Amino acid sequence: MDTLRADSCTPYGAPDYFTPALQELSEAGTTFLQARAQSSWTLPSFASMLSGQLPSDVSATIYSGYVSDRAEMISEILREHGFATHMICSNPWLGNDQSGFHQGFDSLWYSTYASATASVENAKQFIDENSNRDWFCFLHIIDPHVPYFPPYEFAERFTDPDYKGEYGFVFDSVDKWKIGDYVPPDDDLRHVKGLYEAEVAYVDFEMGNLFDFLHEMALDENTLIIFASDHGEEFFEHGGFEHGHTQYDELVWMPLIVKGSGFTPGERVDIPVGNTDIFPTILEYAGIPLSEKLTGVPLQRVLDGAIPSDRLIYGEGNTRGNLRKFVVQWPYKCILDFVTGKSWLYNLETDPGETLDIRADNEQLTAALCAEIFTAMRSSETAFHVWITRSYREPQARFTGTVRVPGGIERVVAFQLTEDDSYTFHDDTLNFNVTSSLEILGPNKHFVVVPAEGADSLEVTVLVDGKISPDRFFPYGSMTPEPSGKATVKITDFPMGTSLPYAIEEYPASCYIWGVIGSDRYETPAEFDEKTLEQLRSLGYIAN
Repeated sequence: MDTLRADSCTPYGAPDYFTPALQELSEAGTTFLQARAQSSWTLPSFASMLSGQLPSDVSATIYSGYVSDRAEMISEILREHGFATHMICSNPWLGNDQSGFHQGFDSLWYSTYASATASVENAKQFIDENSNRDWFCFLHIIDPHVPYFPPYEFAERFTDPDYKGEYGFVFDSVDKWKIGDYVPPDDDLRHVKGLYEAEVAYVDFEMGNLFDFLHEMALDENTLIIFASDHGEEFFEHGGFEHGHTQYDELVWMPLIVKGSGFTPGERVDIPVGNTDIFPTILEYAGIPLSEKLTGVPLQRVLDGAIPSDRLIYGEGNTRGNLRKFVVQWPYKCILDFVTGKSWLYNLETDPGETLDIRADNEQLTAALCAEIFTAMRSSETAFHVWITRSYREPQARFTGTVRVPGGIERVVAFQLTEDDSYTFHDDTLNFNVTSSLEILGPNKHFVVVPAEGADSLEVTVLVDGKISPDRFFPYGSMTPEPSGKATVKITDFPMGTSLPYAIEEYPASCYIWGVIGSDRYETPAEFDEKTLEQLRSLGYIAN
């Protein structure tokens, strides 16, 4: 499902009349109450769902515009094991020829703006034609996505008949609502959200038709049904509209309901899971061995108690605004801004609306979760990471240094600095003066240095307490020290990894430099034709 908030579904607290078909599915299957999507917009989120990996691991970012052909999709594995595979989609991020989502599908039905009715009919046709063999159908429905134009009978039910505002039963003023500081009048907001909820109810009606069809075909007892969404929709809960711009739960808390062998009817599970778990769940159901590179785990193992309840669930990716990533370790959720270095911490159990940032009272936890984000998730940008580590076994040390990148530095972001620290950045040079204080929010202080395009070398000088320290400066992306306190390395020769190592907390406190290659350097952005661009524009992904 596209653009479906969990709290718009009856099994997740919405009124009974919103989604009665999903309520029946929930009662017949297992409902996961704390499922998170791995992104707040379509491309990376569905990439995670169908690959079992984080979006950046399969290059599904706003920088590329597609899923890498290096990704192994669930459809490819199932086809190799004799399944008929069929994809139904209505979003150009999935349907265009360069999307990368077509890998492994025998057939594709792609129609932009196709109604839920048409999409379900196509699914029924495919299932009917392949009912005597193993089959896999990926059914994507776009109706809850802007623009909203629900069928009249649903729009009438979910909107106020006394509404006198400027919008009728069609809403397509996407740019006006999501760009700048515009906040709509309350009556307009209620009306437009009613149109969204009408779209959700209409989709539920058609899903009920599909479930009835499976029952009539006597397929409902030997079919694995997974109902999920790629992301939600914001209605100014955090000052914005639509999706793709934040990582708050109105965008990443998802419905996830599974019906089939191994899933107890009516069970409601509050252990955190992610959409990356869908891929291995299908393989486990089909008896196909799992790949070691998967981020997700089979939901069957979650139910068996084999997966710890404090498991980390990650998410990433924006279409606009600063790049932000998040991690959930129940009940806490940490969001990290990769441009400003700012982080937020919320307790989802006591504050599900994420209105109270509790970072100030939980600095060590915030720092630990930020470190997990850095370690686990590939960067979208190629960058050098300067660490100043701390040590409990020695007095505080002061590190002064210069990082110069001939050709220019595009951006510097500092993390976990204290009041005793300072830095300046101008053109091609970063100067820093920081301590290895124990009061920092994690194992290391951290500068992210993004080199300008065309920059070819890195010049670094570091002193410890005003002196050269032969065994406390590691500038080569390794555990090899530089005794002179100075180093010049060619960027092309620097060992670039796909992620940072785990935080180092060694004696003595030291300065390390690591290189992380981002997806900007190894994926060529897709060049969409004008038709695809117009489709993306009409869905609000491109501003007019």
